[in-house]
Amino acid sequence: DTPGQPTPAPMYECAGAAEKASSWPRQERVWCCSMMGEGCPMLDCEAGADDWMEGWSPGKKRWCCLHNNKACDEVGQQPTAAPSVVGGIAAG
Repeated sequence: DTPGQPTPAPMYECAGAAEKASSWPRQERVWCCSMMGEGCPMLDCEAGADDWMEGWSPGKKRWCCLHNNKACDEVGQQPTAAPSVVGGIAAG
């Protein structure tokens, strides 16, 4: 996000990923994971950690914050209960 610029509307409805992500088309799963941190497979939060601020997608930052307490400062989040994870796509 660019400061002062409105956040674009999501391309997909990503809420409730645990219940329905396995039925989403691949493009939707990839978008929801990379942009919203929803419907992601298990991500390796050690891979690329040296350059996470620039090298990780917003979705990987959110996922790693929720699941591994990493990158939380960057996304302004505190770790919470982790959502269920759906595997099967490459992300991050």
